[in-house]
Formats: sequence, C-alpha cells, structure tokens
Amino acid sequence: MAEIQGLMLRAILDLGSNTFNLLIAKNDKTSSHVENKKISVKLLKKNTNNLIDKSAQKRGIDALLKHIKTIKEYNIKEVYAFATSAIRSSSNKQEYINKIKQKTGLFINVINGKKEAELIAIGVRNNLNIGRNKHLLMDIGGGSTEFIIANNKKIYWKSSYDLGVARLLNKFKPNDPISLKEIEKMNSFFENNLNELINQTKINNIVGLIGCSGSFESLAKIIIYKNSKRNSINNFNFDLNKLHELHIKLLKSNYKQRLKIKGLSSMRADMIVISSIFIIFILKKLKINKLQLSQFALKEGVLSTLNKKNSWQKSLL
Repeated sequence: MAEIQGLMLRAILDLGSNTFNLLIAKNDKTSSHVENKKISVKLLKKNTNNLIDKSAQKRGIDALLKHIKTIKEYNIKEVYAFATSAIRSSSNKQEYINKIKQKTGLFINVINGKKEAELIAIGVRNNLNIGRNKHLLMDIGGGSTEFIIANNKKIYWKSSYDLGVARLLNKFKPNDPISLKEIEKMNSFFENNLNELINQTKINNIVGLIGCSGSFESLAKIIIYKNSKRNSINNFNFDLNKLHELHIKLLKSNYKQRLKIKGLSSMRADMIVISSIFIIFILKKLKINKLQLSQFALKEGVLSTLNKKNSWQKSLL
C-alpha cells in the first residue's frame, strides 16, 4: 500500500449495477477520502434473461482498467473488489467474473444482499452520529435497494430488495414524462412488495430516514444549486418542502430537460424520476419527516472491516 503523511492507503472497488466506484482512502478512523471516482457502466441497461450482455461486460471492464490506472498512480499494490446485485444475480455471473480476472487481474468478492446491507450500515455510522434512536437507512442501487434499521450501536433489521432503479426502469418502461397512471402503478408495486419493511418500521419506531446513494446525492446537489449558497453536501439535511417541489418538477420533466438540470449527473438523468418516486413513497408511507444524507455507504463499510477478521480476498496489482 502507498502512504500519505504516515497513513496507509487502501483501494476499494465497488462494482455496482449502475456505476463502478473506486475509493482510495486513508486507513484511519475518519475514513478520509483521497480519491472517490465513479464510472457509469449500466450493467442492466439491456438486461434480458438475467444476462449481462457483452456490451455491458465491456463497459465494466473498461471502467475497471481506468480505475486500476488511478490505483497504480498512488503506488497501491493491493485492491479489494466487491460485486453487488447486478453481478450476483446474473445467470452468467461466473463467466463475467472469470473475464474480469483475465482482463484485469482482479479477484471479485461477490457479497449477498444481507451482507451488503450490513456493510452499508457500518459505512453510514462512520459518517454520521445517528445516536441512540433508530433510523431507517436506504441505499438505492441500480439492481437492488437495501433497507436497514439501526442506531449507532446496533442493527435491528436489514434486508435487500431487487428494487434497484435500473430494474424498475426495465420493468415499468415509463413514458417520458412519466404519466400519473404509471406513478400510481409504481406506488402500488412498492406497497405490495415492501410489507416486511413497513411492519418492521412500525415495530422499531424509527425517527428518521438516512439516504445513502447516488440518487440521494443527486437530489441534494440539485437542491443546493437552486436554493443554497453552500457548495458542499457534507452533513446535508433535506428540507422536505424543497424536496417535494423538486419531485414535482422531475415528474413533469423529460430526459432532455433533466440533462439541463444543474447538479444532476447525466448518468442519472434517465433514472432519477424513479428514484424520486421511490423516496417520496417511503417518506409518505412511513410518515417520516426527517431525511438526512450520508455520503458513506458500502465502500466505507468495507474499509472499516479490513483490519478485522474477514474473508475478503485481495488482488495484487
């Protein structure tokens, strides 16, 4: 590993469904980021028969080669790579993992949904002091969405649902702009598929929602560009009135209009409407009036476990 001011650097790759993410961080309690890069891959863009097609495979491998170049610039020799929903659930998972190994030299740790949720919770607790009260954590990915009920000491419940925005986009194929009927259909789908989550939040008496994903970050950035003099999303608490105003704007927008929205990355312009519908459903259904952003999630959770007993396999560059 490389060293900056006496602190060792770690390199972690998160192979998500929408983006392949690289975290280079100091190996200390603050999880200080040195590099945090995302490259769009959209593994589920043309997902048929639960296969990652050849064009998506190539996008992923090209992204990994770019990330490896960055890692080598820091003279880091070890990297930990993790795959989540899109890869773990694909019928050609092993073929793609073997191809990644052949083309990049990387060993991929494939983690299940429960483990992903646990690592997300660890990451969030490294970013926010959530206190003794129980919060609902929500991480919206492309292939899955993880929900965790936790406080600063304990995870009370966790689950992973195959309700990522890329899967939802493929399932519903909404018009652009989306119609009221399509929104109602989507909300009914959430209602029918999130019974356990709804029951668990009642049992555990949660006090707020913590969002940790590119979707939440995008919404925060849009609100900041429009309403705030601040230029950072650190410790961002959502004004729910402003979030609802943005939600209505997104529902009325088409793809070309969304590409022009300041703060919204082009890689998320096709999926942000579904993300917003999902978030607003959770807030309304669970009667939540507090929403906070966590910039830490899976990668930072992994970082915290590297010095502890675990079965993660590293790759040597």
